[in-house]
Amino acid sequence: MPRHTPGTDAGAVAVIAVERLRLTLEGVAAALGGARLDELLATEEQLVASLAGLTALARADEAIVSPALRAELTLARAALDSCRQLGAVVRQVCDACVIAQGRGGEYTRAGSSTARETRGAGVQARM
Repeated sequence: MPRHTPGTDAGAVAVIAVERLRLTLEGVAAALGGARLDELLATEEQLVASLAGLTALARADEAIVSPALRAELTLARAALDSCRQLGAVVRQVCDACVIAQGRGGEYTRAGSSTARETRGAGVQARM
């Protein structure tokens, strides 16, 4: 839950919207980091609502870009970067598992796999 209380001030509304997005992204990152698919899927509606709440920010002028809003935007950006990094690790782990099972690579029109040789293949990230 955002720690700010909604007010009539447009700047405060923008800070609340960005804070809500950041908290949602932190939830996505926690679900990715903990390999909790159910929690990851549960954040979908929160993410949609958070992004919809940013419409006020899109209409904002420079006058409401307060230090609090800039700080919250910086934190939201860091949360988004964490999601991207964790998502890349999840993708690499999935790719490695598929390759290890001999099902990696693309398939030709004839249905044969163009999978690379699994010998020597590795994951590009530490787990």
